[in-house]
Amino acid sequence: MSRGALARFLVRLLVTTTGLFVFAVGVVLNLRSGSGLSPWQALHFGLTLHTPLSFGQASQVVGLVMLLAAWAAGVRPGLATIMNAVLVGLFTDLLLASGFIPHQELGLSGLLMLLLSLVASGLGIAVYIRGGLGAGPRDGFMLALMRLTGRGASPVRIGIEVGATVGGLLLGAPLGIGTILFALGLGPSVGFWFKVLGVKPPAKRQPAPQRT
Repeated sequence: MSRGALARFLVRLLVTTTGLFVFAVGVVLNLRSGSGLSPWQALHFGLTLHTPLSFGQASQVVGLVMLLAAWAAGVRPGLATIMNAVLVGLFTDLLLASGFIPHQELGLSGLLMLLLSLVASGLGIAVYIRGGLGAGPRDGFMLALMRLTGRGASPVRIGIEVGATVGGLLLGAPLGIGTILFALGLGPSVGFWFKVLGVKPPAKRQPAPQRT
């Protein structure tokens, strides 16, 4: 590998790591907001009510399904897929242990923290995908649906988050106002930051030519 190629790779690695850290900040802001489970947390919790899976195992199973679905649609896993699985949890634990972000009760301060969570989560997703090293299971699934439908990040992500929320609801998970706001707000946040940072959506898959 030439020095130039190595330098470009290191820059992409730094961008990806930075994006994953910002996303982890969004996760902690959501957890500390006291406004209820996020859509995916609700789905994972709901699965634990009807299966022998633990919360972490449910998250892993759902992530694997999303990863395989995205791969089938042409969005292959990359280095960032592994980085997402390892670093987001690590950064989240470190931020929680630091106590830097205080816990809020449901109210004005909690809702403001939830809004900050949406901003940080959308920014983090856009930044680490901008690094070009791949995407985590759920974000890869978003890219796959964008590729299949030709739609932008905002409507596709809203559909995914609402779907996770409905799944959690049907499985009996407790929902809060934060669950609904997060489901409806993350998509516009991701779409906004995609535009600001110039993250290009994957090209829509073209139908295979018919044989004559």
